Amino acid sequence: MSGWKKLFSNLSNSYANSARLTFGLAVVVSVWLFGCGSATKPTVLPTELQPAKIERVNPAEQAETVLRLRFYVGADHRARVIGWEEELTTVVELASSLLQRASGVRLELVESVGWERAGGPLGKTLSSLAANDPGLDVDVVVGLVDASEDSLDSFETLVMVNGEARHIVVRGFHWQAESAALGSAGESLGESAKDRLLIARRKHKQSVALAHGIAALFGESAAFGPEYAMSTTSMQAEAGARLGQAISKTLAVRAEAKLRKPAKPEPGALRLIDRENLAQVLLLLEANKPGVAWEILEPLLELYPDHAEIASAGCLVADAREASDVGARCARAVALGSADPASLLALAKTQIENHPDKALQTLKRVEAVLDAGAAEWRTLAVSYKELQLATHASRAAAKAKDAASVATWARESQARYAVAVGVAPDDEGRYLRALKAALVLVYDKKISAAAAAASELSKSFPKSVATSFIQCEVSMHKRKYAEAALACQAVVAAHPENSWARYLQGIALARENRNDDAMRLLAEAIDRDVTLEPAYKALGQLYRKSGNARLGALRGAYKKTFGKSL
Repeated sequence: MSGWKKLFSNLSNSYANSARLTFGLAVVVSVWLFGCGSATKPTVLPTELQPAKIERVNPAEQAETVLRLRFYVGADHRARVIGWEEELTTVVELASSLLQRASGVRLELVESVGWERAGGPLGKTLSSLAANDPGLDVDVVVGLVDASEDSLDSFETLVMVNGEARHIVVRGFHWQAESAALGSAGESLGESAKDRLLIARRKHKQSVALAHGIAALFGESAAFGPEYAMSTTSMQAEAGARLGQAISKTLAVRAEAKLRKPAKPEPGALRLIDRENLAQVLLLLEANKPGVAWEILEPLLELYPDHAEIASAGCLVADAREASDVGARCARAVALGSADPASLLALAKTQIENHPDKALQTLKRVEAVLDAGAAEWRTLAVSYKELQLATHASRAAAKAKDAASVATWARESQARYAVAVGVAPDDEGRYLRALKAALVLVYDKKISAAAAAASELSKSFPKSVATSFIQCEVSMHKRKYAEAALACQAVVAAHPENSWARYLQGIALARENRNDDAMRLLAEAIDRDVTLEPAYKALGQLYRKSGNARLGALRGAYKKTFGKSL
């Protein structure tokens, strides 16, 4: 169980008579509840259902750190809750009091604005919030959306934070569910008293929920003890001290990143402070914090628009953030002369899908500058695989430390599809994609379309075995086994190391009752391609049928290769 989930479980269990509870922030001002103009004495609320009082910090008491918040309040929430702005101010003040005593951190509500965002999955809402406002002019951005009755039992569905950046999303207070959670004790109260009780409980819960979110954002998800329920009046002292230090350090880093724009520096030269900031960017990337890295890097990009190292860092940060402009940034870095392998690989990644030829040229540039044993060999091998370039992928995988899966793919592609015959290494991707597409047509019984595809392949690759390869498959699907055997033999003759054509030829001969030749071909297919599982199964059936003593050895080889029995 995660720390948050365990915490929420403890909190929920301690909440008396409440089977379904929610954290949330919502605002309702109901002046009529207090009986204006009535002489009737208000009902005394049950002590056991009332929340503990959160003592407000004296406004004159100086805080060590001020954390500035901007709230985005969803349209659905604003429509449901009357007077949300006023009560939101109160909630922030109470949450601030909870934090300030232990951590020295005071919350300041800078702005609360409407947000055209309804409820939904918190992950998507959090991403939408970050895209809507990166929050560079405040310290924390909070999104407040409507409550969900179906999400009262899991903390992860109520509050979500992005600690790498500066964003929190919180679901609102579900009035009906909270009312039902009071049970019979709540039913015994009059409507006015019950509403007053719910308002008091809501304010307490909202305040603690916000304080929890702030603590979690800066790494202290267990800052409040399991006695939460309605009794929290403070946070744990040690956690508070750590939280104060974490927030102060984060704000200091952000402040240092806001560079003043001095006179234009010497061309090609970085000032010492800028060099240090660039180093900090790269360290943040290694720590998987591209959002913070971007905050430091963005002013550097403006200050040094033609600096290769800065542009290369922009490429890497954009890649890590999955930004829409990653391709442009990486292309710019390369155009400025960056030979950094990571930048080149990031650029190639943006080119693979729509510009495979450009991607290949970029990858070749990477290969030209890589040292033996460099970590980028694995990424290079994977990129070659994505381009379906078996020969290049095999070469790169051989130089990588952990690219066994790529090496296996390359070996299988070479053994099964005869890419070595009449196909240049740079053209293997085009050939493989076209051949596989033609085979899909065969398997879908679109024989005429497959024949047309084979004809086009033979024109593009006249020295390849594509025509015989596809004819072998077509004949097998038509159950013309003698014809299939001849077509498959043509592939084997041109490409002696081919495993798939041998396998199909063996199957075709078995259908013609030429079992001895079939067994020989299937065994040869396995010798050339140890992971060709269908060949094991077909050969095993023939061995069993003929009582061949080699069945035991075949079973052992199959078990060793695939980890299961034949």
